[in-house]
Amino acid sequence: MKTKPRSASTVVMKPKLKVILTDWAFMASIAGAFVVGLGLFFPYFYLQLYAVSRGIDGNLVFYVLAIMNAGSAGGRILPNFVADRVGPYNMMIPCLAISSALMFSIFAVKSCAAVVVFAVLYGFWSGSYVSLIPTLIVQSASHCGEHGTRMGVAFSIVSIAMLVGTPISGALLHRVDGQYAWYRPIIFCGAMLACGAIIFSVSRYLFIKARRGGARGQLV
Repeated sequence: MKTKPRSASTVVMKPKLKVILTDWAFMASIAGAFVVGLGLFFPYFYLQLYAVSRGIDGNLVFYVLAIMNAGSAGGRILPNFVADRVGPYNMMIPCLAISSALMFSIFAVKSCAAVVVFAVLYGFWSGSYVSLIPTLIVQSASHCGEHGTRMGVAFSIVSIAMLVGTPISGALLHRVDGQYAWYRPIIFCGAMLACGAIIFSVSRYLFIKARRGGARGQLV
């Protein structure tokens, strides 16, 4: 039995690793994601301990992580609808800037209400980054055959930052004169998020310069 040849539209192009690794907009986005990964999850691991050290009611502290994850659930859904209209870069960069500002605002968290507000807001904006980064990686592909390879390359590198980021924060937190040195990991993580926003801005510039925004122009 003879089989019909596949049409040109159904042929899947193979990814070329050299082309992917010399895509500077893509590599810049990986660098940005790596830096963000070093600091993004500090509150998820240490906000409860921070609240306890500030004398906040233990009954509330027990639910802080759940509250933050509830905010993250909204952040993983709602900003994506906005990104469809303004572009993933234009949505994600402000999300990182806001997350960085919130990280530094931890210094002002000294009451139950402040803990809840911070947990909801940080969960929302950090969750939006987590959901938008795969979209950004897919957008960088020149054809659909590159999607899997680009995702694999990106997350293989970024996973290293995700692995070591929280232990670095813990090392910075070690006690000084019997007290936790909270300012060290907070400043470090806030700076990492701010640097990530800057690097993604560079990636956006390189992406537009390469004229890969498609028919929608600046919608990236």
